[in-house]
Amino acid sequence: DFPGIQTYSTVAEMLRKSDVNLVTIITPHNTHAKLALQCLKAGRHVVCEKPLAITTAECDAMIAAAKKSGVVLSTYHNRHWDGCILSAIDHIKKNKRIGEIVRVEARMGERAQPGDWWRGSRSISGGILYDWGVHLLEYSLLLIDSGGQYLGGTTDITRVWPIGTPTAAMKRDYTLVLKGTMNLSRTRFPRGTLSPMLDALARAPMWQEGLEFGHGTGHGVGYFLNVHEGPQSISKAIPDASMAMEPGMITSVEPGVYRPGQWGVRIENLVMNVPAQTPEGSTFAEMLEFETLTLCPIDTRCIDRSLLREDEVAWLNAYHAVVRERLATLVSGAALAWLTERTEPLV
Repeated sequence: DFPGIQTYSTVAEMLRKSDVNLVTIITPHNTHAKLALQCLKAGRHVVCEKPLAITTAECDAMIAAAKKSGVVLSTYHNRHWDGCILSAIDHIKKNKRIGEIVRVEARMGERAQPGDWWRGSRSISGGILYDWGVHLLEYSLLLIDSGGQYLGGTTDITRVWPIGTPTAAMKRDYTLVLKGTMNLSRTRFPRGTLSPMLDALARAPMWQEGLEFGHGTGHGVGYFLNVHEGPQSISKAIPDASMAMEPGMITSVEPGVYRPGQWGVRIENLVMNVPAQTPEGSTFAEMLEFETLTLCPIDTRCIDRSLLREDEVAWLNAYHAVVRERLATLVSGAALAWLTERTEPLV
């Protein structure tokens, strides 16, 4: 049926008899590592259908073998290049056949009841997330809220990273949240201002577009006790607003928006109340402003540039310049390359 196609009974036989320099592996997932290692160690380039393997240990071994042999190892999402997929993309994105996409709901599965197949076996396929589910991850946002307590102080930070290509709707939400973070971070206010009064500054860009979130915008940060520690709280839900903002206080700024079953966005920095220099000095009031303490890139791949004003872009670029300057001497290699790329100015 396939004249001119040479077949082999084993991988070892193929490697011994054939001078092919690229091997594509599309087999049950738990066989990827074993087959790939044979080919890599024989000096052949390898492309594996997703997932690359089903354990990180297998992936590490494959990567090490590729480096040692000086060959390329790559993973591949075969369905990306199906004619039906490419045609659908053309109709939706290029030809605008169904207009502007606002929301996408996707499901991976069959119409029939699940059967006894290797894809349903976790020991063979790695589980549904390793198989069809991985395609959905290409259109998602990863929200990480993290932090720790150290002898030098306490950290609390939230960042969102794109997994694959963010949609226009995701970028809109992300940018509006970022505008809220920047709006509050850039404000000035009289010393003694009640902290809940500042809450609306972070929400305003989202309120303008009909968005809202159900938690407070900011909390005081403790040292050796609680990460969430008063007396100050930037929240419109405080029943008795009596917490005055004083110099030296450290507070979080963390607006967000959350769409159940779709995605969530929150961008959180810690800021400190510091004296602000104004043209009027202290004639009318002793003014405070925020110094942003958190030093971590804000991913610009999720930004809808058309929603940002020039002064907002200038603030973001200045922030990233400080992040790069302060952190570049502390990292090297891949970490430095990542830091440099993620802190490039937004134009």
